[in-house]
Amino acid sequence: QAFKPGVYARAVKMVLEAGSCPKIENGLGESGTQRLKARPFELTAVSFMTIGAEKSAVPWLVRLYLRDEKGNLVDQRAVDPRDGIWEGTERDTCLAQTEVQGASLRVTVECERAGGVPGPRVRREEFEYRISAGKIEWVSKPH
Repeated sequence: QAFKPGVYARAVKMVLEAGSCPKIENGLGESGTQRLKARPFELTAVSFMTIGAEKSAVPWLVRLYLRDEKGNLVDQRAVDPRDGIWEGTERDTCLAQTEVQGASLRVTVECERAGGVPGPRVRREEFEYRISAGKIEWVSKPH
């Protein structure tokens, strides 16, 4: 539903063949979804991570979608390393997570650098968003 109104999921039993799972851009697969409801809106955060042992220039990605009570998309944003958030994360092992905290949605990205790569061994960033006047508002970048 975060991507298109009317989409739904239901449990089924079946044998999956290798390669039968869908992938999203750059070899990333969905790793988690969080929803923040503030009537008449719902803010959805979807995290994507590198699948399996594959390495990608985009090892993580978080998309934010704001929908009204009818399911219409009214705003969207992305927390994306390609926007200069973290240069060189393709050499890191990263985990992007989202969580609802009160009236805001927090995105946490934590990366562990490979041995021999200059810089701190562990890097952590947090980004906080909320719904304001029918838009996704960046609240702060906690340290």
